Amino acid sequence: MVTIENRKMVYYSSAGRKIIDPLGGDASYIWPSISPDGTRLLFTAAGRGTYVSTLSGKNVTALGKLNAPVWLGSAWVVGMDDKDDGGRVVESALWLVSSDGRKKQQLTSTSAFIAMYPAASPDGNRIAFNTDKGEVYILNIKLR
Repeated sequence: MVTIENRKMVYYSSAGRKIIDPLGGDASYIWPSISPDGTRLLFTAAGRGTYVSTLSGKNVTALGKLNAPVWLGSAWVVGMDDKDDGGRVVESALWLVSSDGRKKQQLTSTSAFIAMYPAASPDGNRIAFNTDKGEVYILNIKLR
C-alpha cells in the first residue's frame, strides 16, 4: 500500500513502513498508487507533474502534466489535463500516456465537455469519468 503522510509518500509492505521521496526535499506528493503488477509507483508532485518510478522511488520517469492519474493496466496511465480560473475548472481533457512516457494520446476533446477524474476498469478496457455538470461517461478502449 502507498499513501501520503505529511506531503510525503509512504510505502507499507510486509517489511514495514518506508518513506519514498523520489524527487527530493521539498516535493509535495499527491495521487499515489501502485501498478497492478505491483512493481511501480505512480504519483504526482504538486506543481511539477506526474511520474512513474520503482517501488523504492528509483528510475523516475516524467509523464508531464497529468492530474488525478490512474493506472490502466500496468503499461498505461490515464489522467486529466485541466485548467481553472482560480474557482472552477474551465477546461479539461483526458490523456492516455504510456508508463515509460514515450506515447501520448488525447482521449477527449476540450470543446465537447470538461472531462475529469478518470477511473479505469480492472480489465483495462474501459475508462469512466465525470464532467463539471455531473454527467458520467464510459469510454470503451482497445490498447495496441
